[in-house]
Amino acid sequence: MMQNIEKLIFCYTGEPRSLGKGLKNRKNILVKSKYNNYVIESRYLICYQGEKTRNNKNKIFKTINILKKDETLKNIFIENKQANNTFKHILKQKYDILYQLYKEKNELVKSTIILTRTD
Repeated sequence: MMQNIEKLIFCYTGEPRSLGKGLKNRKNILVKSKYNNYVIESRYLICYQGEKTRNNKNKIFKTINILKKDETLKNIFIENKQANNTFKHILKQKYDILYQLYKEKNELVKSTIILTRTD
């Protein structure tokens, strides 16, 4: 017998380039949809890399203000990650955010986890 889903957990990874626009679009979609019957959580793993880490950090800290508007925000992780292999880097981000969810010992039986990007 299939269990009813009670919680949607959105796990966002990537760079914060278009986070503001993405957040606005998500809010509109969730308000107009059937998802208002679910508990919704948003989790973010935002990474910066490269030699210009100071500029990247500044962009991320500006983004934090945008995240104040995310009413479903559960947590944010910001990390400096160097990536020699882009494909490996993308997969590692997904793994890291899921591992953090696992470490928190959440009850995930009636949850759906959605891995996506910030944009």
